[in-house]
Amino acid sequence: MRARGAIEVLASCCLLLLGTSAVIIIASFLLFDSSPYSASPTTSTSVSTSISSSNPSNSTTQTSTASTSIQTPETTRTTVTSLTTTSTVAIAINPPHADGGSFPCGQYQVVLTGGSLTCGQFRATLASLGQPGENDASPADIAVYYNDVLIKSASLQPSVVPTQFTASGSSLYVTVNNTFAAQGWAEIQIYQPQQMTVGIVLLENVQTCIIGDAYRTGEPVTVPYTSNGAAAMRFQDDSELAAVRPSDLSLFPHTQEKCLNLVMSPQEVLIVKSQVDIFIEKARSYSQGAIQLVPKYYEYQGELNMSRFSSGFWVSTSDIPKNVSSQTSGEADFVVAFLDSRDTVQNISYPFNYGGLAVIAYSMIPLSWWSGDSGAWTYPLHEWIHQVDFALGYVTEVQDVYAQYDSHYPQSLCGRATTNPWSWFPSPDSADTAPDFLACAYYYENWTAYCNAHPAANGIDCGQEWNMHILGLHYPRGILLRSNSARQ
Repeated sequence: MRARGAIEVLASCCLLLLGTSAVIIIASFLLFDSSPYSASPTTSTSVSTSISSSNPSNSTTQTSTASTSIQTPETTRTTVTSLTTTSTVAIAINPPHADGGSFPCGQYQVVLTGGSLTCGQFRATLASLGQPGENDASPADIAVYYNDVLIKSASLQPSVVPTQFTASGSSLYVTVNNTFAAQGWAEIQIYQPQQMTVGIVLLENVQTCIIGDAYRTGEPVTVPYTSNGAAAMRFQDDSELAAVRPSDLSLFPHTQEKCLNLVMSPQEVLIVKSQVDIFIEKARSYSQGAIQLVPKYYEYQGELNMSRFSSGFWVSTSDIPKNVSSQTSGEADFVVAFLDSRDTVQNISYPFNYGGLAVIAYSMIPLSWWSGDSGAWTYPLHEWIHQVDFALGYVTEVQDVYAQYDSHYPQSLCGRATTNPWSWFPSPDSADTAPDFLACAYYYENWTAYCNAHPAANGIDCGQEWNMHILGLHYPRGILLRSNSARQ
């Protein structure tokens, strides 16, 4: 979505996701319309008796269908009214990213009483509208069918939060955005989650040797002791510095070496898996059910090369052993690797860098960055959002109206963002400059001040609030996201 370098390596600058405060999530919607569109329908401009779509999953079951295009400042909506239910007519939904990915469902539609929207094997019918209540909003009585069998009816109040319906292991999410009982219509969104696989690579027991020349001048590269941070060995930061497999030591000229055996204990493996489970659930809940990640674990024990980055090392995709990388390439849409940073026998803890190669949907996280704390799941979530960002813009080719700003937006946009949040996807590193997020308006470029001013509420801190904002508001519903894994 934005032209950025292929390497997304996030070191201490990314600690914004670990902020300690928050506003109740509704506050993050204050700077823009809660709907992806900015106005209620007002003008009927055209009538057609036939609507077509190239996507067979965009359909509504009717014998005779009239459609009315209702103009708003940013888009044209389609109003659907059903007279009988004996044939199928497709709905042209004209998603906001028209030249990007496919939206089989997910677009808000204005549906008249008796009309239906279909997504896969689900059909949602607007059965009736209740009496107007507060703010003239009426509850919408929605009947949901699966394979033409009624599974549940529910009265839904207009809300930005979807309601989940489940049948035969499949889910449908329904959001009622606006209703107008006097004219007999409701603006409704339906979508199904996209199931994708996230490969979790556990580098459980690896051996690597840091080699190079003894420190002479400048800033040294230090291998520190865990207990006091004192140097176990110092290296000259030059072209001779490398991390190689122990069996390859003789292949590289060097004057000193420090070999490490980095082992994840069984307890650490359990902690990682529990935090991954939380990350996956947060991805589902924050995206309001649009993304359903399924973890697949890959374990490796053995020798490992590591790649240079800045003045240190990290495990790049080229370092992952072929027998592991070939599996993840064929099975996973996203990949996150975990590595312990400690050699407990030698009492050494190496400060590996963490980050990812968004261009190939890969992130690496050393356990030294999270120390097994209860909020450790925020690291894989943050890194994974980088992968989603790249997949949307560069692989699925969804257009971004703010692509030229990369991950830093000008202050002039604060509070003035486009009212269609699906037309752009902010970088997870842009919390204090994103135009439609509260921090931009009052704490521009000062994330720490924003977090300090908004204490955590209901267990939601500022970092979680930001992630909820990105996935809950800016991730387009119903899109067929393509990641950059080899299998795609």
